[in-house]
Amino acid sequence: MNLIRTKWSLASLALLAGEAMPGGALAQSIELEARVGLGVGSESSTLAGLEMSPASNYGAMVLVGAAPSIHVFAGVMRIQFGCGSGYCDGIDPVIGGSYYSGGFEYRLGPWWARGGLTYGTTEIGDDDEWAEPGMGVMAGFGRTLGSGTFRITPGIVLSRMNSPQTSGDHRSAFAISVGAGVSMGFGF
Repeated sequence: MNLIRTKWSLASLALLAGEAMPGGALAQSIELEARVGLGVGSESSTLAGLEMSPASNYGAMVLVGAAPSIHVFAGVMRIQFGCGSGYCDGIDPVIGGSYYSGGFEYRLGPWWARGGLTYGTTEIGDDDEWAEPGMGVMAGFGRTLGSGTFRITPGIVLSRMNSPQTSGDHRSAFAISVGAGVSMGFGF
């Protein structure tokens, strides 16, 4: 029975991949995007105590057009922000995480909005206390500048990062990243 389910699962994935490829019913475009920016955040599950100590953020993603206004994306991102008050006073670590991300993007004219899930690790400075991977959420919005193969995509990305501690507790961080991406599109 497991062999039959495996074959059906593989066949379904192959069909979906074939539909998303050039000439398939789902694929209308494929885009590659690289993003850079600055982030601020809070080592909490809300923006309470927002630290105004920016650190660099970067990422890359692939977007596949599923419909004229809807794209599916998958990528990797590094989100960081500084910490200089509270328990960070005097040590000034960078709180950051490396994540896989995936979700959907909706476009209305030159405007875009994204939402999705993240999975990865979060660390405080060089401390491995948050090194266990965890799930998070992300949302972003912005505007596309230009047309044709290369476009600039300035915007804001909000991320809530979750990570279990090695001690068994759970910790969260919330970050806001302001940045821009360079997008290279291939229309079909």
